[in-house]
Amino acid sequence: MKIGIIPARAGSKGIPGKNTMRCAGKPLVDWTIEAANNSMLDYTILSSDSPEILEHAAGRVLPLRRPDEAADDHATQEQVIAHVMQTITPTDDDIFVLLQPTSPQRKAIDINSAV
Repeated sequence: MKIGIIPARAGSKGIPGKNTMRCAGKPLVDWTIEAANNSMLDYTILSSDSPEILEHAAGRVLPLRRPDEAADDHATQEQVIAHVMQTITPTDDDIFVLLQPTSPQRKAIDINSAV
């Protein structure tokens, strides 16, 4: 399967609440959700510690509550990915694509090209 991972925690040192701030008319995280839903990915996991962010999951994007230890200022992408892997039990044939919400100009065609 082709699986996306969107890491979107609530806290941000630089710009608090950045993942739900509006960018060109809609929340930043929604641009990534839209691109994921329009891509060839089978499904995408939206990983967040924020119930508000998880409410944005729609279509083939599934919400996954991130544990607190993977959501603080010192949490790494590796911790987020490890949590997703423990939750979904991947197979050797799965392909994963990390989709940062802070890249709103990425389109479905870009995701498909990467896959």
